[in-house]
Amino acid sequence: MKRLWLLLFPILWVSCHFTRPAPPLPAPTYDIWVSYLPETDQEAQFQLGVRPIPMDNGWTDLRMERDLQRMADCRIRVVMLQLTSAQMIDADFLNRVRKFCELAQRKQLFVVPYLVQDKDNPVVLERGNLLRYLESLKFKEIPALLQMQDRNAVLVSEAFQLEDAEEGSSEGIALLRFGKELPSRPDCLLPETALLPTSFRWASAGIYRGDSWQLKRQRGNALAKQLLQLRTTPPRVLLLDSWNDYRRGSFMEQNSLDGTCMTKAVKNR
Repeated sequence: MKRLWLLLFPILWVSCHFTRPAPPLPAPTYDIWVSYLPETDQEAQFQLGVRPIPMDNGWTDLRMERDLQRMADCRIRVVMLQLTSAQMIDADFLNRVRKFCELAQRKQLFVVPYLVQDKDNPVVLERGNLLRYLESLKFKEIPALLQMQDRNAVLVSEAFQLEDAEEGSSEGIALLRFGKELPSRPDCLLPETALLPTSFRWASAGIYRGDSWQLKRQRGNALAKQLLQLRTTPPRVLLLDSWNDYRRGSFMEQNSLDGTCMTKAVKNR
């Protein structure tokens, strides 16, 4: 009997050795920036048969507080606040932007303006004029605005096709253009083979184009898979598409379609 035990011992030891649980993956260290619309598209909500929970009744203080707290709970660090050119020259709307920044500061979140084209009224921007106008807004006096290299940062959609800075020029605002300094937002899920090390990378809760889903939401599973892939090739910054873009289908806020599945995926990353 003793001899039989000695013969079986190596087999048992090998079995135990190889059935140990794998060590946990390291916690992600990248920052999350999320794109955010102050005014959501209710027509798109109707077309998709979905609504935010609770209903969106305008960019009120209450909604700002709620959205910012939910973002903070997801460990989001920077809010990419989408603004059209018409909103940027509306004094009343800019006061709402300042209020949003004040509330973001209390939640220890940063805000970066993200200039996007108005689909109904596209405009052409010239770099010099844009910089002069942005500097006139006295961004340095607004709390919580993101700074990069000691300058206030402003993101610019690739739809504007903004020209490069003149060689040797010194600009007081850091203009970061998607498609140039930052990667363009993809209109489909990137294949795993494309996930090479990079500073900035997009992930999306879903993509709806035309009348079909290019990236199905899968109750948060598609987003969770994208976040899992980042464990092996983490970026410095994850650009998350999006908090509440219903026209694009990439909304992750609590909603009537899949509840809190998207925010849970981000929290559990």
